[in-house]
Amino acid sequence: MPAERVVHDVVFASDDPAYAGTMRMTWSLAPADGGTRVTFRADDVPPGISAQDHADGLASSLAQLAVLVEREG
Repeated sequence: MPAERVVHDVVFASDDPAYAGTMRMTWSLAPADGGTRVTFRADDVPPGISAQDHADGLASSLAQLAVLVEREG
């Protein structure tokens, strides 16, 4: 059975406590018309990471995943 959910922790090491901590990422996969729906959730994002920087990082991760999947397919 293929994985439906992937959970991993991302550790941010910084001398500034606003940018330090462990963020938990949860990626969920579900069948969708013509492919797979990928949704994700981020918990405990360090408070120093702006919403825009966080959104940009997540968009970049999704774009990299798309490149990998399309290359493999």
